[in-house]
Amino acid sequence: MPTVDTARARAAILARLWGAAAREALPGVKARDATDATLTITTHSGHTLTGPRAAAELFADPGPGLAITVAPPPGTSAAHANPDAGLEPAGGHPPLTDGARGREPADTTSLAARQNQAADHAARPLTDPAELAALLAEGSAHAERLAREIAESVAGLAAARAAATPHPDAAKLWDTARDHHPDPSVYFEQLVVDGHPVHPLCRARDGVDAARFAPEHHPTVALAMTPIAPARVTGDWPWHDDQHRPLLPVHPLQAHRHRPPNPAARTLDASPLMSLRTLAPAAHPGIHIKTALDVQMTSARRRVSPASVHNGPPLSRAVAALGEVLVQRETGAAALVVDGHASQHLAAIVRQSPAAVIPDGHIAIPLAALAEPDPATTRPLIATVIHASGLDPHTWWQRFADTLLPPLLRLATIGIGLEAHGQNTLLSVHNGQPSAVVYRDFGGVRVRESTLPALGLDDLAGDLGTTDPDVVHTKLIAAAYSVTLNQLVDALTRAHPGTWWRAIAATTAAHTRDDPALREALFAATWPIKATTAMRLSDDPTDDQWTHIPNPIAGME
Repeated sequence: MPTVDTARARAAILARLWGAAAREALPGVKARDATDATLTITTHSGHTLTGPRAAAELFADPGPGLAITVAPPPGTSAAHANPDAGLEPAGGHPPLTDGARGREPADTTSLAARQNQAADHAARPLTDPAELAALLAEGSAHAERLAREIAESVAGLAAARAAATPHPDAAKLWDTARDHHPDPSVYFEQLVVDGHPVHPLCRARDGVDAARFAPEHHPTVALAMTPIAPARVTGDWPWHDDQHRPLLPVHPLQAHRHRPPNPAARTLDASPLMSLRTLAPAAHPGIHIKTALDVQMTSARRRVSPASVHNGPPLSRAVAALGEVLVQRETGAAALVVDGHASQHLAAIVRQSPAAVIPDGHIAIPLAALAEPDPATTRPLIATVIHASGLDPHTWWQRFADTLLPPLLRLATIGIGLEAHGQNTLLSVHNGQPSAVVYRDFGGVRVRESTLPALGLDDLAGDLGTTDPDVVHTKLIAAAYSVTLNQLVDALTRAHPGTWWRAIAATTAAHTRDDPALREALFAATWPIKATTAMRLSDDPTDDQWTHIPNPIAGME
């Protein structure tokens, strides 16, 4: 039975929330003050929160001893601030009172002094992230929801870490991946244990039975191949019944929540990938299936919108044709039509797998997996991959930068901002050496509308189109630089201390000479990053909100 370390998971989520308190505009936060070592937050209700500034940094892993000191508003009595303050502690003494009537004895100390003493006495360590969430969310109509989801994220993270499966030999990394699944990238997908590297709801999954459905547990999920009619289909759809009705792969969780109109014709066994709702069928190693799932994970319920059904196949085909990145093209999308509209509850997208778009002998690794611990060594996986390549770390990292960044920057220059975070972006390697970048999932990209004719597209449904180049730049920078590269530099520094940002700065500068606006944004004093906790507390939690972090390559152009 694996050991579940709830204390360490609690500290990890507490640190993510503490980071949100430091960076984001949260409804409960009134003021911030920081020294080199300490961060102090004052809430609108007057509470003072004090904790280590280092724990608020991105990707902090403070260990199970992390605590935030919370002091009540000045003048609040200890009993009011802490309901247990007037109870006799075990092995202690009862509070000083005047007999049974509970009157305080005569005291020459001033009222103000006694109130301050009481407040100091009531200051206490806070280790429960749900309690911190409640303080940071004061005044929000969604405060209780956030606290509940935070508690679930703690439990989910502890269970996910306990499920991490070691393999015996780092030297057999590639063989292990090939033996794990006909599509070797599945092995690396399922190495990602902690989920989103910044979001405090990284492992909140709305009550899903993780052992049956989550990738880190390596389950096999039986998708219900269900005939749908009427249907809306975009691109080529691979499955039909004998009445020529599309067979829609329906996740068993979704089949339970939204019963399809017809019984399943058969089932299709598949392995869940990093997102949980996208799966790789072993019988079809050339495809992945993105299913609709009415489950709250991180910032949204994971449905398949009509816009995604409309946009995915033509947009992914158009970007693939540009030849900048290898694209897991969305070859087909299907949805049940209800009252004349494509259902977002009973819909799916079929895309190519990485194995279908990279050369034979190459393996694709999601960038998020490179920052995860290698189960054989506990060092970051990026260190294992570098060692397997035979290159020294600085040479490997420069090749990585030269592989990843130029195509992303060229696409941004022509008006296509890919959401190149660690889940959507993969590195193709040959014997561990970087060879190409693979991209998938076009639901979060931004495209300048003036670029559409050159792509052979008339329009895009939803909010993918924009007339503002800053929107394109923000989408790329926040995903690729603020989170993904930051996380990889953090992981690489733990394995090989060095000045890794220099290579990123040099490659970025070399490929933005013809786009002054993009160059200025990339070398500015700060970078944008999603304010994920603030988004979760808003009335529309899928509407992007941004905050800013210091830019490690500022002025290095």
